[in-house]
Amino acid sequence: SIETSLITYNYNLKILDSKTQSILKDQFDNIFDTQSFNYDINKNILKINKANFKDTKNNNFYVDLAFINTSSNKMFGKDIEIDLNNETFNKNNEPRLKGNSIVYENDYTEITKGIFTTCKKNDNCPPWQLSAEKIQHDKKKKTINYKNALLKVYDVPVMYFPKFFHPDPTVDRKSGFL
Repeated sequence: SIETSLITYNYNLKILDSKTQSILKDQFDNIFDTQSFNYDINKNILKINKANFKDTKNNNFYVDLAFINTSSNKMFGKDIEIDLNNETFNKNNEPRLKGNSIVYENDYTEITKGIFTTCKKNDNCPPWQLSAEKIQHDKKKKTINYKNALLKVYDVPVMYFPKFFHPDPTVDRKSGFL
């Protein structure tokens, strides 16, 4: 469904277009609040600009530009900020992730040049953050993998990991060598 004040439909090209603030809701109850959008019906490609996207798990995505394939539910975006649902963290945490680009599918997410922290938002730097060239979340395996990760504490580099992984927050326990 689409809520907007002005929309254009090009009948020959089968393209819906709006240059005004719009709210789009898909068949999975995901909500997109965007400044403008363009939907190519023939190619099933939705282009959204400066959008806030809320998924069914209450994760909030802020993306500058994104392309979504509505038939495969795959999203490519740039300049991404994600405020993660806090249900698996301590109630005082505010887990979030920032990155230059995102590839998002049902069971897989990849962020390039990403920064992750669970610290509360404030005017200063977070007490700790983990930055990486690539951050990959595999929901089927329930793991988060990092490539060229750097742990910073108060903006001071503390430890470098060429490869690093840990279970995602939905995992209660995991055994193995530490």
